[in-house]
Amino acid sequence: MLTIIRDRVQDLIARGKNLQQVQAANPARGYTTRYGATSGDWTTSQFVAAVYQSLIQERRGAKKK
Repeated sequence: MLTIIRDRVQDLIARGKNLQQVQAANPARGYTTRYGATSGDWTTSQFVAAVYQSLIQERRGAKKK
């Protein structure tokens, strides 16, 4: 599940999508019913944002080399 969501977010980033567009694409689809949350301490939206930020930072690090 984590790998699939990461790959979906990574693909969207490669296509030039920003966080709002990534969220709208719903990269966690198929998993939100069982693992997702819309309220509480850790929501699906927060998870996707964390994945997005991590991948953006990774890309920026790779560009500096």
